[in-house]
Amino acid sequence: MNAYPTITKTLGSTLRTARKMKCLGQSEIAAQMGVTVQAVSQWERDETTPSGMNLLKLSGVLGIDLPHGVQMPLPRLTELREQIEEISDLLHALDKVGDGIGGADGYAVSAVALNAKSIAQNSLSLLQAMEGAR
Repeated sequence: MNAYPTITKTLGSTLRTARKMKCLGQSEIAAQMGVTVQAVSQWERDETTPSGMNLLKLSGVLGIDLPHGVQMPLPRLTELREQIEEISDLLHALDKVGDGIGGADGYAVSAVALNAKSIAQNSLSLLQAMEGAR
């Protein structure tokens, strides 16, 4: 039997230690992050986990690498996919407006709309691949 206690370092304890090493208060971290002091306190007590974006911000603010084994949650992919689909729909409508204008101006509007729609579709494909990898 091992006579020494097992030391388990949680994400919260890592964040708290890094903050203290930088001589920062929770209120200073909260201000830099754009969150409440209560949120920082809850993260440090492992009551809640920061979102993926907040984890990235924290690693920058505290100057730390994320602990081994901490998986970055992906942002709200469903919301992002819906926004890209909406953009694609708006660009499709803009292409139709360009067709209605006619001439060189209409052609230019349609060309820009179609190029932007292609970029949106590529982004949507990448996003769907990310969702599939979850």
